Amino acid sequence: MEQPTTQHVYDLFNGRIQFQVPVYQRAYVWNQEENWAVLWDDIADTAGRYLDNPEAHVRHRHFLGPIVLSQERSAVGGVDPRHVIDGQQRLTTLQIIIAAAVAVASERGADDVAEDLRELTENRGRTVEGDVRFKVWPSRRDRKDFLATIKDGADDGASTGIPGAWRFFHDRIDEWVTDEGEADAAIQIDRLGALQTCLESLLYVVSINLDESDNAQVIFETLNARGTGLGALDLVKNAIFLQAEREGAPATALHDNEWEPTFEADEYWLDEVRQGREKRARADWFLMHWLAMQLGKVVRVDKLFDTFRKDILRPGDAPPMAELIPRLCADARIMREFDDFEEGTPEELFFSRMEALDTTTMLPIALFLFRTTELTAERRLRALAALESWLVRRAIMRLTAKNYNRILTSLLKAIKADAEHADEAIVRELRSSQATTAIWPPDDEAQTRLEQGEMYGNVGQRRLCMIVEACELDMRDSAKTEAITLPAGLSIEHALPQSWEENWPVDDAEDPEAAAENRAAHVNRLGNLTLVTQPLNSSLSNAPWQATDSDPHSKREELAKRSVLLINQRLCQNEEWNEQLIDERSADLAERIMRTWPGPDAETWPSTASEEQAATTA
Repeated sequence: MEQPTTQHVYDLFNGRIQFQVPVYQRAYVWNQEENWAVLWDDIADTAGRYLDNPEAHVRHRHFLGPIVLSQERSAVGGVDPRHVIDGQQRLTTLQIIIAAAVAVASERGADDVAEDLRELTENRGRTVEGDVRFKVWPSRRDRKDFLATIKDGADDGASTGIPGAWRFFHDRIDEWVTDEGEADAAIQIDRLGALQTCLESLLYVVSINLDESDNAQVIFETLNARGTGLGALDLVKNAIFLQAEREGAPATALHDNEWEPTFEADEYWLDEVRQGREKRARADWFLMHWLAMQLGKVVRVDKLFDTFRKDILRPGDAPPMAELIPRLCADARIMREFDDFEEGTPEELFFSRMEALDTTTMLPIALFLFRTTELTAERRLRALAALESWLVRRAIMRLTAKNYNRILTSLLKAIKADAEHADEAIVRELRSSQATTAIWPPDDEAQTRLEQGEMYGNVGQRRLCMIVEACELDMRDSAKTEAITLPAGLSIEHALPQSWEENWPVDDAEDPEAAAENRAAHVNRLGNLTLVTQPLNSSLSNAPWQATDSDPHSKREELAKRSVLLINQRLCQNEEWNEQLIDERSADLAERIMRTWPGPDAETWPSTASEEQAATTA
């Protein structure tokens, strides 16, 4: 590494030089609020101080930040090329500012200022032709906008990206030069001269020029370790494409054909989504689940890149980048498809139920199940069903999730050892533990809980809605019942209301106190719960089951009239509603839940070879 040098903007762009942005670096992302406005305030303040006192002994200067460059082989025409390792946003913005200043100078009649500044955006000379004419050569995604803007400026309406930056700086420079319309032509020329001095001599950077012995990636990571907005996947991208270039792999083709269409075609991977208590970009969550799948262990979300670098790019053991990059992109496309399965399919139900359960622990397993080619579709569905049953039954029993990371590790190890029979491996692992932290609740325990336990208030609302929705789906005969999509946002309604005393009296009971106690014990049981839209839920409130002289508003009539769900239509067949009917309905719904999520001893699951051998020996 050469000694870091302090360079004014004139030193930086003077002479025949081109700063080349590698294809794998992210696009231009600076914006007005966070970057342009702040930078312009600094430039205007610096130019203003110079204008007030051009002869000052110590001039007021402004530091723009560091840039890291790597020397490349000289191009045709004697242009000195430098790879931009870090600082492409800053370098691109400087070129835009200079181009905007050139335009204002030309418009205000300061042709000499315009010509001097133009030399800082163009390489000149008889042998300088084509792309090497430009001082900065951006990545392919920005190139069209950059070249058009440097040449012709931007329309009045431009507000984002490189055209937006040019328009912003052009308008701010013009306002400053004209003193917002107060300065005459002579003063405008003076102010343009002061701005030229500021741009050329009072703004400076620290340039770090690397040689072949320097690790550009480590330096990039160090400089971007704080507050640059680079996510873990940005750092991964830089590392793997830099390594691809070192290996002689076709980095540009890998970027254009694999990485860009997968991760950068739209905003999907940038969107922030919540998993558990944290909200992060989807790209971070994908990388976390991908690393867990690859390494067989849970990786902290704040240690993603560090883990990737140490365990995936481990020296001497890392896969070729020509293999790793397509694999990573293919897995990302698989995970994206988790959001796009057709409504009502087993796959769509699995992922929507994982969301309702608020658990993503099993996503690395799902990713492996969908990426392996050794597993049949039938076995994959069986594997997903076993995972789902284990999770749902544990939710019903309110069992702890604190040991799920350890379960994930053992499951990944098992399915990687026998991917062709991953369903058997999963069932075997889930059956094997009797510890509270990992047990797969059997039918007798789960059914007793469903029939006799208070479900409402003890199982989360989203989970409870998901369980009751499963009962609705179980009631539908695919050959005889119209297929409908359950609407989002259904809520739990108590047939016998929680505040039942006014419209559901027990005064006529032989023992009113015991009857009231029995009724209170039934209110939150499964058999008393159903699904309605939130507006219908609010309107039903504490209404009586049947209309009365004092209250013509009937819960039964409203449910029958407003709801198309079979679970409600069947509920409304009861002319009265009481504790006995709640118990009967609890038993019916419990059977449907047991059928939807079979337990560890169900015939649904295949017997493994070891189990069959043990049975034969016995």
